[in-house]
Amino acid sequence: MRARNDFTTSQELYGEAESLHRKAYLADEANIRAHVDFIAANFGLALVTSEISPAKGLPLLQENLQLCLALSPDVLETNLSNFSVAIVYRSAALAAARLNRWTLARDYLARALPIQNALVSRKPYFLTRLEHASLLREMAAVESGSGNPVLAEKHYREALAELDTLADHRKEIFWVWKTTETLEGLAEVNHVNACALYSRSLDTWNRWKSDGGPDSVFFRARHDRAAQLVQECGHGI
Repeated sequence: MRARNDFTTSQELYGEAESLHRKAYLADEANIRAHVDFIAANFGLALVTSEISPAKGLPLLQENLQLCLALSPDVLETNLSNFSVAIVYRSAALAAARLNRWTLARDYLARALPIQNALVSRKPYFLTRLEHASLLREMAAVESGSGNPVLAEKHYREALAELDTLADHRKEIFWVWKTTETLEGLAEVNHVNACALYSRSLDTWNRWKSDGGPDSVFFRARHDRAAQLVQECGHGI
C-alpha cells in the first residue's frame, strides 16, 4: 500500500511539472529547451502513471514517443543527457506487455534494439551495456509471456552473456539485481535447470552481501524472494 501511495504522490508531482512545461512548450514550440524539458516531465508522468495503470500510462508513453521522434537523436541526446528514445520504447513495451498486447510490446522492443546497440557502440561503458542487457531480458520476458519459451530462453541467455562480461562490477547492486532478474526469468522457461538457476541467483545475492553490500529493504526483498524460489524448487513446487 505504501508503494502505491508513493506512486500516487509521484504522479501528482510529475503532473504539476508536466502541466507547467506543457504550457511553456506550447507557447514556443520551436524552442528546443522548452521541448526537451517538456519531454522529461511528460515522460516522468507517463512512466509513473503506467506503473499505477498500464492502460492509462500507455497512451501517455505513446505521446512521449511522438515528442521524442520530433527531434533528431543528436539534438535529443545533446540537450537531455542520459536520455534516449530507446528507454521510452522500452517503457511503452512493458506497459503493453502488462496489457497482454504482445505484438505491440514486441514491436516497441524491436525499435529500441538498434538504438540501444548504437549507444553501446558509441559508449561501451558499464551503464550503457547494463541497459543493453536489460533490454535483452525484457525481450525475453515478452516472448515468455506471449508463449514463446524457446525464443525467450535465447534472449535470456544473450542477456546473461552480456552481464557475465560485466562481472568485474559484481559489487555494484545494479549488476546483481539485473543478473538475478535474468537468472530467475531463465528459470521460468528452462524447467530442467530451474533449481540450479534459482540457486545461482541466491548465491549471487549472498556473495554481494558477503563482499560488503549494505543491508536495505531493497536487498532483503530480493534476497528473500531468491531464497523462497530455491526453497520452493527444493520442495518440487
